[in-house]
Amino acid sequence: TIGGDPSPPLAPLTADAAAEGAIGGSQIDAIIRTLARIPSTVPEEKVRDGEKILVDLARHTGPRAIAKAGRRLLDSLDPDGKEPRNEDPKDVRPELRFVKHRDGTLGLKATLDLETYARLKSDLDPMAKPYKAINGVRDSRTQDERYGDAFTDYVRLKTTSRNLPGQAGEATHILITMSYEDLINDLGEAHLDLVGPISATDARILACDARVRPGVLGTAGEPLDIGRS
Repeated sequence: TIGGDPSPPLAPLTADAAAEGAIGGSQIDAIIRTLARIPSTVPEEKVRDGEKILVDLARHTGPRAIAKAGRRLLDSLDPDGKEPRNEDPKDVRPELRFVKHRDGTLGLKATLDLETYARLKSDLDPMAKPYKAINGVRDSRTQDERYGDAFTDYVRLKTTSRNLPGQAGEATHILITMSYEDLINDLGEAHLDLVGPISATDARILACDARVRPGVLGTAGEPLDIGRS
């Protein structure tokens, strides 16, 4: 330091493994990025224990797996995240945007008011708890993945509620179109309205709780005959 006091190294175990030639540059970078995000309040022995886990993993895997393990490590060492700034919360206008990424994945971007945020988080928190260990195997999902699974279940539960607004006396629906043969044989793909193609297997899972309406289509996709649900 400027005062002449020795400063402990950020990643001594990583340095030892690099000197052995056991890990490469991309693996080192992935470890360093995780260690740099650990708060200074975490005891040194816990930091070194975490670094050892990442270094042992880096000896036989790549940076992507290291980064995933690093996120789990940060969740355990710093579950509350960064300390918030001491600012009064601002009144915001809630916004929600549906996003389609270039790689075909879909997502959401949202800004919530304080009450909506509190209600949503209190609903999701119990659903996002880690699974209990089974035969010594712990839940390997990251915190983000657990909340993603919880939100998926939350949407499914909410859309089956009788209290949600409907259309013409019916609860709101999503529309899937596919051939009868593909549905029965679990082959090919279906078309999910507003989204695009999905696998026949996913369509069959959704059909477990659905109304099926048979239809005969012409060569150009025009409806020739539509049956009852």
